[in-house]
Amino acid sequence: MAASRKIVYPNPFYVVLMVVSGAFVLTTLGWLIAPMIQQKALHPAPGATPPGAGSLALAAWFDRWSVLLLTIELVLIVASGILAMASDRWFPEKGPSDAD
Repeated sequence: MAASRKIVYPNPFYVVLMVVSGAFVLTTLGWLIAPMIQQKALHPAPGATPPGAGSLALAAWFDRWSVLLLTIELVLIVASGILAMASDRWFPEKGPSDAD
């Protein structure tokens, strides 16, 4: 007689940790690139096309909100990391093995 296998679910806090960490990286890159876009708008290189209005608006948004957003993301990274480690034993990697 075949034993039924238990369905194994992944730890959801690891998923949250990966998503928030990815957002943290993108926010950091946007924060680092925004001043370069604003500088190119103020002093365009000869023959180069200056950044568009959308790029300038996004750079201004990152300039204004990125520090707050990075702080929130860092708190979420720490919290989800601690929750993932604390709840790891509740989400086994593999289901119970067959005795036969």
